[in-house]
Amino acid sequence: WLSKKFASENNVIFLDKIDYMCDVKNEFCDALDEKNNLIHQDSIHYSLQGAEFYGKKIAKSGWFKVN
Repeated sequence: WLSKKFASENNVIFLDKIDYMCDVKNEFCDALDEKNNLIHQDSIHYSLQGAEFYGKKIAKSGWFKVN
């Protein structure tokens, strides 16, 4: 598995799930989307609504921007 340290040392872009799934400072993680649909099917898989929710969140964060 890649780690943030390895990515940084090797100039690899790294997306940490915690960065888009949770607000660490306020100790809060998303469970429902804006329409109160469950984001997770189980402990591993996103629901279709969850994938869309996180996809929008990731896109908004600018992670896909290329310099």
